[in-house]
Amino acid sequence: MSGPSADDTSNIIDLPVSDSAKVDPALGRVYGGLTAEQRTAARRERLLDAGLEVFGSDGYKNATVRSVIRTSGLGERYFYENFEDLDDLMVAVAERIHEEVMRESLLAVANAGDDAVDQIRAGLGAFIRAMTRDPRKARIKLLEMSGAGDAVKARRREGMHQMASLIALRAPDEAKSVTSLDPNLIALGLVGAVNELLIEWFVGEFPGDIDRLVNHCTALFEGTLRMAYDQSTSTD
Repeated sequence: MSGPSADDTSNIIDLPVSDSAKVDPALGRVYGGLTAEQRTAARRERLLDAGLEVFGSDGYKNATVRSVIRTSGLGERYFYENFEDLDDLMVAVAERIHEEVMRESLLAVANAGDDAVDQIRAGLGAFIRAMTRDPRKARIKLLEMSGAGDAVKARRREGMHQMASLIALRAPDEAKSVTSLDPNLIALGLVGAVNELLIEWFVGEFPGDIDRLVNHCTALFEGTLRMAYDQSTSTD
């Protein structure tokens, strides 16, 4: 596959620069306003944005390197300077989504006060709304990752285990005191359950809006907490 021709200006970095900045349309580089590192980072962001659009709109199986570079407006060489292949790009796109979702969720939990149920509802509400705000991100995280290559599937599992670890870490003491149960495994099961309910919502099979979805997911967590509390008090 050949890169853009010398008179193709579609690969110029579209970022605000000073009036003194000079643009070389043949090379697609911006001088005077950005350093080489900033130009490299900007190109990577454009490729990530293009990956989000292609994977999230057309699906992983329909994606090609050509469709990504066409969407990004960059030349093919810039793709391979940043990513080994489509799976490598998919992992990076998914990682960016994961970080955004987790950042919003943790902030909501931190601002929810000390009550465990309030923290659960706030965290789940932020998580679900962040996941569903952009249908492209939801499609990638909920559907496309499980049908991609091994590296992408491994990143999906890693992300779910990270979420489960955070949940287990923040579990109330009564939940952790039930020695017959592993908090990490319980948390992983809850993450999987929420994920499946999100898939049902995304494909149009969940009978209700986002608020109802949040209520059902919260009920799963609350029920687990009540069970743990009952077991911890029965052994006192």
